[in-house]
Amino acid sequence: MNRRGFTILETVSSLLIIGILVNIAIPNYIKAKKSAEAANIIQEMDIIKKAVLMYYSDNNEWPPDTWWGVIPKELKPYLPNSIDFDKNPVLDVKYSLDNYIGNTDFQKKYGLFDVAVSVHSTDAALINSLKNISTGNLISSKGFFNNKRLYLIIKSVEN
Repeated sequence: MNRRGFTILETVSSLLIIGILVNIAIPNYIKAKKSAEAANIIQEMDIIKKAVLMYYSDNNEWPPDTWWGVIPKELKPYLPNSIDFDKNPVLDVKYSLDNYIGNTDFQKKYGLFDVAVSVHSTDAALINSLKNISTGNLISSKGFFNNKRLYLIIKSVEN
């Protein structure tokens, strides 16, 4: 028998196998990508923490509190140019420097820390990756999650 091409059954079978492989590969790819993004965020938080500590060492005071996505102008000389507090639109991530020294209302209400760097995201998969990566990391002993935010404590109330 001399035939040309593939039968419809062979074509459908091949497409079915390819579809199954794609359904396995894509979620794993997305999970790996979110894990890599989360690892990068934790690394950047550590860089910001070190910059804040250098600023404190030089000035004997903590940098001022800022809103999400805004780098304190006093801290810019201590940070590498690659650090940006607002990752939008590339990544749904914003950093904030939280300085509650002297804010007695906050301390009475929460009493958790004086100075921290925090990250906020509405990307649920990214938040889950941050939670998974930060468990067993320095973040877990020096930080905490609150809603969609991860806090890395620089100066706790006890210090």
